[in-house]
Amino acid sequence: MSDDLTPEMIDTAEANIRGDHRSGKISTEQFQKEMLIVARARLYALAKSQEGGNVTS
Repeated sequence: MSDDLTPEMIDTAEANIRGDHRSGKISTEQFQKEMLIVARARLYALAKSQEGGNVTS
């Protein structure tokens, strides 16, 4: 299985997190934590695409 996150995967995760928060399944604090993870994933994916995949964590 690949470790690569596609923009579509990140978008889907964000939509699911927002839906869970709207429906009350997760707290505002958990929502903020998960959205931070989404933001980091977007930055990582962007850096990886710009550098040809040579990104270190």
